[in-house]
Amino acid sequence: MKYNGKELIEMTPDKWDGNTREMLVWDAKCKEPYKKIVVGYFPPNNHWMTLGQYDDAYNSYHHCAEIPKEDSYITNNMTSDEIIEKIKTLRTELKQWLKNNDFNNLLVNNLQYGIKTALNLTDVNHHFIDVVDFSKIDTNVKKVRRMTKKELAEWCAKGNGYCHHIEYPNAMPCYIFNINEANDEVPNTIQIRAWYESEWHEPMIEE
Repeated sequence: MKYNGKELIEMTPDKWDGNTREMLVWDAKCKEPYKKIVVGYFPPNNHWMTLGQYDDAYNSYHHCAEIPKEDSYITNNMTSDEIIEKIKTLRTELKQWLKNNDFNNLLVNNLQYGIKTALNLTDVNHHFIDVVDFSKIDTNVKKVRRMTKKELAEWCAKGNGYCHHIEYPNAMPCYIFNINEANDEVPNTIQIRAWYESEWHEPMIEE
């Protein structure tokens, strides 16, 4: 099983240290591993037990592994293809960061200068061209945040699209919630998709 292109080393009961922590879990019902808080191993069912929104069978999984650490730097021992892939990843992260932060603050100004300087020293700068051309970036982009349960219900009710729970195959054109939790954030197990879209994404809204 792989996660973000990295082969996972599966946790075994004899190596479990007893420390509750966020790990990757998967099962026959999961196409890809995803993050859950693993609390321990339950021998009778041969399952790893996790914390979640629901107290049912979907809180137990046959497999789990540590979350691979991300490589933070481009190093001299990387191949050209590896460097280019790393830059593509950094480009995506940078664009998202610029959308979610004040473009005019000091940190971003320094970031602009640092990136432009760095790109003058590399022969793969065309992979960053759509990021470093800061004149094309909307400086007035609003910050985004995760929807509340009430906002997601309204989003669905207005016919914008549908939602689903990542652990279930069903998609719903509505979102039902406990009225006492109306202003709580939508759980990270919920994803949304507009009618015209082909991929699921997080339920975000502009502030």
